[in-house]
Amino acid sequence: MTSWKHGAPRVAFISGGGSGIGLCLIKSLISEDTNAAIFDLRVDDSVITELQNNARPSQKITFYAADVTDPLAVEAAMEKAVSDMSPPDLAIYSAGMMRNGEFTVLPYETFERAV
Repeated sequence: MTSWKHGAPRVAFISGGGSGIGLCLIKSLISEDTNAAIFDLRVDDSVITELQNNARPSQKITFYAADVTDPLAVEAAMEKAVSDMSPPDLAIYSAGMMRNGEFTVLPYETFERAV
């Protein structure tokens, strides 16, 4: 359990919440009784099922498909999440992409998109 100065967030929005660090954050927040909106390109159904099975019956754990490189898609997904849940008390940007290669030889466009 985390020691929150003002109590655990009621609603959290996490981009990249379908895997990696974002998924770990979601799992931790679920244990704090936080409702969570997951923004990602895709999330395996088994991951959503696992998260919902670990949540309390009153908690909402919802996936919103969004490509974080598309601002309009992100805006639409977030508007839907706010409508479904409420504005977030906590928002974490945890989306990322991996491009293999030596940093010094990656094309600038690849670097720009990753950042």
